Amino acid sequence: MMENLLELNPDDVEGDFINQSVENYITDKAQSWNDLYDLVIATDLSNSLSLMISERCGGVIPFVLVRQYGLIGSIRIDLKEQSVAEQKEYMVN
Repeated sequence: MMENLLELNPDDVEGDFINQSVENYITDKAQSWNDLYDLVIATDLSNSLSLMISERCGGVIPFVLVRQYGLIGSIRIDLKEQSVAEQKEYMVN
């Protein structure tokens, strides 16, 4: 499957996979996720596993949790707080 995904954009994409349960991979404290990942996407995980992943990302790595139930779904995005301040044109003298 990984080879098929890499064919979509062969010049710019690298990929790898790990054949390990999600819970064991998350609880392995020896790995530093800051060096490995720029984005973490998870689908249909339990609340406890989702919380563990969110804590491992620590607000430094964006975490996207996707769940679906038939035609109904949800997306949760966990990011470091980003403040945006824009000057309104009507406030300019």
